[in-house]
Amino acid sequence: MIKLTNIQEGKAVRNKRICYWRIAAAALLFALLPFSAEAAEPYLVKDINPAADSYPSQGVAVGDVYYFTADDGTHGRELWRSDGTEVGTVMVKDIYVGVGGSSPSSLTNMNGLLYFWANGRELWRSDGTAAGTVMVKDIRANGGVWSPSSLTNVNGLLYFAAYDGMHGTELWRSNGTAAGTVMVKDIYAGAGGSSPSSLTNVNGQLYFTAYDGTHGLELWRSDGTEVGTVMVKDIYAGTRNSDASSLTNVNGLLYFAAYDGMHGWELWRSNGKAAGTVIVKDIRVGIGDSSPSFLINMNGLLYFWAADGTHDYELWRSNGTAAGTVMVKDINTGAGGSYPSSLINVNGLLYFWVDDGTQLWRSNGTAAGTVMVKDINTGAGSNVNGLLYFWANSTELWRSDGTAVGTFMVKDIADTGSSSPYYLTNVNGLLYFTADDGTHGRELWAYYSIRQQTVTPSVGTGGSLSPSGPQMIDHGAAASFTVTPDEDHFIASVTGCGGTLNGSTYTTAAIMADCTVTASFFPGTDSDGDRIDDAWEEEHFNGLTTADAASDYDKDGYSDLQEYLNWLADQNDPAGSPYNPKVRNAPGGTGWRSPTGWLPAVKLLLKR
Repeated sequence: MIKLTNIQEGKAVRNKRICYWRIAAAALLFALLPFSAEAAEPYLVKDINPAADSYPSQGVAVGDVYYFTADDGTHGRELWRSDGTEVGTVMVKDIYVGVGGSSPSSLTNMNGLLYFWANGRELWRSDGTAAGTVMVKDIRANGGVWSPSSLTNVNGLLYFAAYDGMHGTELWRSNGTAAGTVMVKDIYAGAGGSSPSSLTNVNGQLYFTAYDGTHGLELWRSDGTEVGTVMVKDIYAGTRNSDASSLTNVNGLLYFAAYDGMHGWELWRSNGKAAGTVIVKDIRVGIGDSSPSFLINMNGLLYFWAADGTHDYELWRSNGTAAGTVMVKDINTGAGGSYPSSLINVNGLLYFWVDDGTQLWRSNGTAAGTVMVKDINTGAGSNVNGLLYFWANSTELWRSDGTAVGTFMVKDIADTGSSSPYYLTNVNGLLYFTADDGTHGRELWAYYSIRQQTVTPSVGTGGSLSPSGPQMIDHGAAASFTVTPDEDHFIASVTGCGGTLNGSTYTTAAIMADCTVTASFFPGTDSDGDRIDDAWEEEHFNGLTTADAASDYDKDGYSDLQEYLNWLADQNDPAGSPYNPKVRNAPGGTGWRSPTGWLPAVKLLLKR
């Protein structure tokens, strides 16, 4: 499955055309001014294999460094690192000297060091230097551990499944030293092997599935000691398998799907004890399977897809009780099913894809709040700093803030064909991914982005705002609009986003959230551009048009412009009287301020 990512929004620069010192300066600028730097475009970090594809993959962040594997065409597939610059993207070590490659896998950060399998499938660690990249332990001397499992960090200890040539594939742990790398327990005594899998950390306890030769494949837990490694419960009693899968931590409880022989494959939870390991709900009553999948924790609730026999696969949620386990929404009404997949939590909203990836949706956990974001052909996605990044349509890089207008292509990297961005990984605001621009082959790319907000213009009849469509503005920056009334109309008001009007230009305050700029216009003639109808001025000021926003004829604290606007809106002052520029109105109404400092309109009249 293609992995994608979410990050702070913006753009970067094409690295091969720019000197290193400029890239370093740009990186410093982004670090110092993350919300005011000019947005840039995705850029090629390095053409690692100029003759072919280097296929960077399996990326992981360790501090500010991005580690990945790549093949430069000379050394085979080896471990690499990058700081986002061409000069800072280097092979860490030629572990298997020559063109063969050590093929590192399962790259995992533990305590600021990188752990991985390499070179005959043994456990290695790296501090990012060649000298500091060493084998932790030769678990199976001269043979490798065979099919190594994923590496799971639990309280600073690394857990994994391995084969040492004397026992079968069993549970091991490591503190990063040879002496501290040991088998936890020979669960299936002898050479058979318990084949631990689905290793999951739940509040400092390791949960996994294993086979002990007496029971089937069941749920186990471990505290890292032999005596503390025990089967939680024989869910499908006897030698049959419960096939516990999709192990997921929600508020210290383990949720998973399992089969007990009496119900179908249903949703279960466990507190680590046999009595506390129970079926949550028989969603598809009887022996049929509801097949809960894509389990994910969002805001302390479990979300997943399931089929209850009446509806096909739809979005469900659970609070751990039968009554609290419900379908969120029947998205594809009827028996068809929407098949919500690739569920991901982005700042407390659940994003997912339905109808075989042709629509992007989001949900707040309610039926009303479960809506389509955009009708686009998409792939899986990931969250980075509140924005969702993914590939879409012709497999280019896209992003979404959860709105239709805020869901768009970041860049058409491949002018012809598809760049197919894969392995999207966030490293402190810098998005790394692999892509093929049609010129360099599949290489390492990066994208630094500043989060953006949507400023939406809204106008009534009688005029226009330019730009006329929604604008994506860098978080913390300001937007400006040109306000143009139609012939025989004038500007009545422009409000929103904390802005101010200067002549025909409306400038917002610093944009910290999505907002709307609203302009309204009134029919009439405004020959002096003071936003007061000439006819009204002439009526109230002896045939002259000298009143404006700076004058206060009756010195009551309301400018003559404000009196006109209040009069136009049919407002009364706090005393209930209509607004009149020749009669003092009660203080405290719309637009009132202390009259001190006003230039009385009578002085203007005398001056003119």
